[in-house]
Amino acid sequence: MIVNTEAVVLKSIKFGDSSIISHIFTKSEGKISVIAKGARSAKSKFLGLLEPMNYISVSFYKKSQKDLHTLSDAEKIIDFHKISSSLNHLACGLMFIESLYHTLDSYESNQSVFDVSVSFLSLLNQLGSNPFSCFIKSQIQLLKLVGYEFFITSDLSRIREKCYINIENASLSDSRESINFIKFEKQTYKKMIDISEKDLNDCSDIIITTKEFDEIVNFFVNYFGYHLDKKFFYSSLFLLK
Repeated sequence: MIVNTEAVVLKSIKFGDSSIISHIFTKSEGKISVIAKGARSAKSKFLGLLEPMNYISVSFYKKSQKDLHTLSDAEKIIDFHKISSSLNHLACGLMFIESLYHTLDSYESNQSVFDVSVSFLSLLNQLGSNPFSCFIKSQIQLLKLVGYEFFITSDLSRIREKCYINIENASLSDSRESINFIKFEKQTYKKMIDISEKDLNDCSDIIITTKEFDEIVNFFVNYFGYHLDKKFFYSSLFLLK
């Protein structure tokens, strides 16, 4: 059966002498794997299309009871080339793609997650600066849409300079009660509150320092890992080091 749909490229690896296997998040089929035969040859119609973050239309032969499908055609829908002009933007875009790759189950379509993915990448492509708060918002949205939502309390009356968030249920404490509690500076947590209350398009005016970003990313790494029950990390974070 031939399937025509939209997709966001999550990850691509070389295969054989000239082919590429791509993991893509499709609008209609969810996360799937496709093989693009001859995609690495200089004259291939797939040249440059299967890079992570690309938003493309695809046609592929869906094989029943198979985990790898044959890509027959692809075309770029929106060019997100501006993201690559800034290391900060590139890192945030790739980290978002990684979170999709590790979080989504194969063959489970999710229109809401797909829409958020395209919206975030489109916004990232347009932002002049400060992509960090928008990335944080994208992760909060993703967690909610895949069933791991955490509720951020705005009551900080008991908190002095530091607070601790339980990665099991996101409860807040003024002390570290177990290894499941991640430390936050109070100011960092306040910014998490501000970001959670804004729409994605309105987050860029919240300035996040490097230290604050590291704190929040550390929380996401532990929170995703705990709820997915597997090791979770952002390998693209090295771009910011």
